[in-house]
Amino acid sequence: MSTVLNRKAWPEPLSAVVNRREKIQMPKFPGYPAGVPKGKLTSFYFTHAADMMGAGVRARIQACADNHASHIVFGQRGLYVSWIKEALQHVILPTYPQYIPTPDNSPHDVFGPATRHCVLQYKQINHIVNREYQTEPDDIIGIMTIRALDWHMAYREARQK
Repeated sequence: MSTVLNRKAWPEPLSAVVNRREKIQMPKFPGYPAGVPKGKLTSFYFTHAADMMGAGVRARIQACADNHASHIVFGQRGLYVSWIKEALQHVILPTYPQYIPTPDNSPHDVFGPATRHCVLQYKQINHIVNREYQTEPDDIIGIMTIRALDWHMAYREARQK
């Protein structure tokens, strides 16, 4: 008798093992109370750890979190893009059960099709939409997206301590 069919060796059903990550999923982003919060980003990942890549990376991500002219869009390249890609593809999105991984064939510092797909999934899961002029999420990393990503990274860092 195989170990998969043996109930003593495999006490829980296979569906419970496959869907085990549902037990540790990240909470939904609580949203913005009255407008978008301003100020410095709070997670260690975006404040101190980005300094390892260079002060320009942290400054560029902070600029994206502060003003509309610094949005990160499809086709841009730089170390700040690789930093955000890593946060999305390897840290935040895999904790959601509805996440569908997308292979990324573009260079690590390019906002390519896979990154666009990850940003869309992240914004759809967390309902990040500027209701003033949008009805559905877009693929731009702007103020609301960076703030939500920073919130999730800070939550994850607090849980790991």
